[in-house]
Amino acid sequence: MLNTQNVYKYLKSHGAKDFDHIWKGVKSSLIKSSMDDEEKNSLKTELYMSIMEASDIVINHQGKWDIRENYTLEEIKQSQLMTFGQEKEVLTPEETGEKELVLSLEEEE
Repeated sequence: MLNTQNVYKYLKSHGAKDFDHIWKGVKSSLIKSSMDDEEKNSLKTELYMSIMEASDIVINHQGKWDIRENYTLEEIKQSQLMTFGQEKEVLTPEETGEKELVLSLEEEE
């Protein structure tokens, strides 16, 4: 995984941005002149994956990435649900009655 410190600094000074804006803002610090297009695309993918796993960067309700400190835990939870799916209650396989969080990408009917 890539270090997302440059992304954090970029978002801190520019505010919430979509991934394409982030990539344009930080790619010069990541790309080496000897890289071909395939390596650059791979690096872009790796950066996206790193941002998704970063604990100090979140996606907001508008689908833009921003620094975590700008949001409450409840705002982050709502943004995650709006972006990635719906919260549903399900029983555990043992039917203990305990609630689990399931994210579904299906639209509710």
